[in-house]
Amino acid sequence: MADADEATSALIAQMLNEQYQEAVMERGSDDEAGAQQYGPFDDSPSPRARRGGKVAAARKEAAERAKEERAALRAAKRAQKQAKKEAAAQARAEKAAARSAREAEGRATRKDAGKKRVAGRPWTDDEERLFREGLELHGRGTLA
Repeated sequence: MADADEATSALIAQMLNEQYQEAVMERGSDDEAGAQQYGPFDDSPSPRARRGGKVAAARKEAAERAKEERAALRAAKRAQKQAKKEAAAQARAEKAAARSAREAEGRATRKDAGKKRVAGRPWTDDEERLFREGLELHGRGTLA
């Protein structure tokens, strides 16, 4: 069975080759025969492929613009952050200069300035009792 298929394929190939040779003889050269039968060969990209190339180029260009915009935003944020740091440093320097000027003039400052404040403590039972006795004796009101 395989021999019959091979023989048939060989016969078909021979007939196609003969037709091709006749077409070449009638029309001229091999290239001219193909051009007359199928039209001129054009290896330029199809209109769809050209549009695809333009679309891809436009997408690439848009991506580049977006990348540049993100870089500009990051730079602006860094500049804002740096300006904020500089303003805070300037404010600290001015505050320190004012403090040293007060001290140089001999003006009073809090005696606990620069120390950490200690949390208060609750009253003892005796202090609470004495406070209530004072309220009963003197009442609420001004101390003057």
